[in-house]
Amino acid sequence: METFPDTQNRVSTSEREHTISRLQEAYIRGQLSDRELGERIDRALTAVVKVDLTELVGDLPVPVQAARVVAVRSPWWRRRKDENIYKSTVRKTGAWTVPPVFPTRVYKGMLILDLRQAVLSATETVIELNAYKSRVAIIVPPEYNIELEGTAF
Repeated sequence: METFPDTQNRVSTSEREHTISRLQEAYIRGQLSDRELGERIDRALTAVVKVDLTELVGDLPVPVQAARVVAVRSPWWRRRKDENIYKSTVRKTGAWTVPPVFPTRVYKGMLILDLRQAVLSATETVIELNAYKSRVAIIVPPEYNIELEGTAF
């Protein structure tokens, strides 16, 4: 049986959708014009092998990867009941002010913190997060310096 390099494997629908979302993010950041976005989406929808998709995003900067699971346990005296997310999805996006210390807890839910348009109230921001059986995504602009520490159970 003949094996092909990774660029010759056929692409899946999810790979096409991922490429299209990268193109849309680049358009939102002003890196593509309307015409370029339309042309590249058309090409992505008709892509057959991986090299077709790679060519479409090759000139774009590498996207910021969202942190998947981050758990920094805050001391008990800092925890408040109104900062819980219980079995639901909470999305914090757009222009919002992030306090110097942002504590939150997620239990069997999903938390999405989008800091791309957020206003940071301090030069250093700490996100104290307790997550149990949950998914967490923290999206940051490329110019941010990020330090993660946590404990997984």
